[in-house]
Amino acid sequence: MSILLRVLGISVLCIAAAAAASPARAQFYEGKTLTLMVNYAAGGTTDVAGRVFARHLPRYLKGEPTVIVANRPGAGGLVGLSYLGSGAVKPDGLTACFCVVNVVAPIIGHAALKVTYDKFIYIGGAAEVNLAYGRRDIPPGMTSNADLAKAQTVFAAGYNPTAVQDIRLKFSLDLLGVKYQMITGFRGANKVLQAIAQKEANFAATSVSGYISQVKPNLVATGVAMPFFYFPMSREGGGYYAVKEIEAMGIPSFHDYYVKLRGEPPSGPVWNAFQLINDLGSAMLRAVLLQTAAPRQAVDELRAAIAGLAGDERFLKEYTRINGLPPDMVDSERGTRLLERLNKVEPETAAILKKIVAQK
Repeated sequence: MSILLRVLGISVLCIAAAAAASPARAQFYEGKTLTLMVNYAAGGTTDVAGRVFARHLPRYLKGEPTVIVANRPGAGGLVGLSYLGSGAVKPDGLTACFCVVNVVAPIIGHAALKVTYDKFIYIGGAAEVNLAYGRRDIPPGMTSNADLAKAQTVFAAGYNPTAVQDIRLKFSLDLLGVKYQMITGFRGANKVLQAIAQKEANFAATSVSGYISQVKPNLVATGVAMPFFYFPMSREGGGYYAVKEIEAMGIPSFHDYYVKLRGEPPSGPVWNAFQLINDLGSAMLRAVLLQTAAPRQAVDELRAAIAGLAGDERFLKEYTRINGLPPDMVDSERGTRLLERLNKVEPETAAILKKIVAQK
């Protein structure tokens, strides 16, 4: 063997050995603790879902690190989002947000949002639709969901004027021509549930998981409340994605409810704005985000771990048991496109949203 070949061979081995020992090839999360920061209060549906993710993520993160949950609620989720993206948290990949992404605040330029969403990288998550429910004693009395059109005094419970839950309630009641008053500021689904039970409010919206796990056994089964309609995500080109599990419970979509009441499908600029916010809000209901300055290896490993959960039987079984439905997993590509849509909202739609936010 020539000296040149021998030198080349030794060089190749040295390069290979160096690459194998390179820190870049180390398992990023090994021996570390990953914090999932939930931007809603402990005990609520977002917190419960986040803890299910936290229990199963270690199996799919290389090195099986510790994953813990910390809550930072406030201002309809804006406090937690602002905290993560404003520089208060070191972008080391060790703090991710398990968030309800407020899709209204950046469109209207809400003062409580201290950061722009281009400060975040979408990792993965789960979409979930919402539904509206209310007390049966809403005057003059609700014996069927059709009676909502005759309601005299609706007091709708919300989180924050820019929260998607509040926006859904306002849009739907406006489109139906039902007079209402918003009572907002409740810190999580449990507080709204208590408000309905204690007659502080008589109408609300919740995620399907919240309805199945909390509202149905505590309010519907006891005869205090009833469901009215759910808010499905729309299809491109028209129509919507029906959720068979919800419709099997006898709960119509808002679209079908409106058609039955009005004799024609909803349409127009207000309806289009409603669909946009509902679609984005549903798809971004359970989103895992990292800061854009987080190490690329952390981004890649966490994305792979979330993708792994999508096919994990143990995770899917527990999520379904707790939430009532299997998760509609959103991958990083789809989630990134959704975040980008927030930068392409038409001025007319933004004006409609500003008006609906200002309504009491």
